[in-house]
Amino acid sequence: MKLWDVATGREIKSIRAHTKWVWSVAFSPDGKKFASASEDRTIKLWSVKLGWEIATFKGHGASVYSIAFSPDGSRLASGGNDHTVMIWDVATAKPLVTLHGHELEIYSVAFSPDGKRLATGSLDRQVKLWSTATWEEIATIKGHGEGIWAVAFSPDSKTLITGGEDDTAKLWDVNRGLEPGPVGQHQAEVGSIAFSPDGKRLATASDRLVEIWDVGSGEQLAGFKGAATVRHLAFSPDGKTLAVPGMGPDIITLWDIGADRKLILRGHSDGVLALAWSPDGKTLASGSRDWKVKLWDVATGREIATLRGHTMGIKSVAFFDGGRKLATGSDDNTVRLWDVGAGREIALLNAHGGGIYSIAISPDDKTLASGSVDRTVKLWDIRTLREIGALEGHSGVVRSVAFSPDGRRLVSGSEDHTVKIWDVDGRRELTTLYGHTDSVYGVAFSPDGKSLATGGKDRGVKLWRAAAEANQSNPTDGSRWMVKVQPPTFGGGGG
Repeated sequence: MKLWDVATGREIKSIRAHTKWVWSVAFSPDGKKFASASEDRTIKLWSVKLGWEIATFKGHGASVYSIAFSPDGSRLASGGNDHTVMIWDVATAKPLVTLHGHELEIYSVAFSPDGKRLATGSLDRQVKLWSTATWEEIATIKGHGEGIWAVAFSPDSKTLITGGEDDTAKLWDVNRGLEPGPVGQHQAEVGSIAFSPDGKRLATASDRLVEIWDVGSGEQLAGFKGAATVRHLAFSPDGKTLAVPGMGPDIITLWDIGADRKLILRGHSDGVLALAWSPDGKTLASGSRDWKVKLWDVATGREIATLRGHTMGIKSVAFFDGGRKLATGSDDNTVRLWDVGAGREIALLNAHGGGIYSIAISPDDKTLASGSVDRTVKLWDIRTLREIGALEGHSGVVRSVAFSPDGRRLVSGSEDHTVKIWDVDGRRELTTLYGHTDSVYGVAFSPDGKSLATGGKDRGVKLWRAAAEANQSNPTDGSRWMVKVQPPTFGGGGG
């Protein structure tokens, strides 16, 4: 073994420690000692200052692969090829307890920073959590497809990360043993997701397949398959109807979910990319690759107006001012505002240095957010039409944006595989949510603001929940946002 000066990169000591390979080393919390674990079945404790051996721990019946000190330094945990975990008294080098439960080699052990739990990861594909008060097993977490090589706790002890031979790293809610993804696994990339107004159902679109799920149970409630790829979904304000482009490249379907009836709207000359309902549910707006925005009478399916002005495809539309005005975002790098009643353009924002994938209006109608190919999210004062903030941090195209119901937070999904939550007033990033393995195409807050759904190119739909400890008057406080999720799986059904 070798000790190194981190500042200079200079070797301080070289120690002939064991008679066979050294598999793991760990410093004590006070930095005065370190331990080494070896193929020779022993653990040794050393003085950092002197380089002397202090004690030898013997008890494992085979190679020792992993060791970890407890936060107070009084205990040492070890896992090895004998399928056991041993807990040692550091002061006496005596074993206190042997933990049985794993069926194969244990390659990683870790204490939680609060000292209340020990996590162990094994080639048996299982992670076990143990109470350090009683040394009883309190949970077994399964999810990896192959053996587990690494486990580590977050600084607040609430989240565990595990890495394995299946080429994945997974995050788990320690209190519930739940992993944040994939909550759903579709057969193709997930192009859009939407919560029903009551938050009890979730709609997902994957290729041509549209499905409705019960959020609580994960049960598929309804579904159908269209004739073209579905890129957007929108629930009516009463939650009874889902607007879906995709029965054909230029066709919109209004799906009465309960009655399973469909009303077809025809009028665009190219693919429909964006949909939005007016607050009263009487009007639908659609944006298309044909550079046009159309307004529809939902009751009759009749086209009311065609709004022209954009010079490229329209990828996002949003009503505001009680449905009297409409905002649209386009590949032509602009956001345009329209008077719905008059059917005319009232403002033009040269918004970004690239096409605009998504726009969102704050609940109080004061702020517009836009996400772009230029990798930024911009905030605009709707009254003055002035830019009031640029949120930078994504390293890929921003595909989707959405405000929390209280308007204080904004969520964005990007081709950099991440989801970010932003403080709108402070114009700052609160947290980044990891879990997707490819571009994030859709983001949506639940109506109560306590859940967030995300979906994307990795074919997964993930449901994230705010930490239970979060201030309930402000459940979307990003500093407390945790990767807690519902256990059901959304995806993989037929249509």
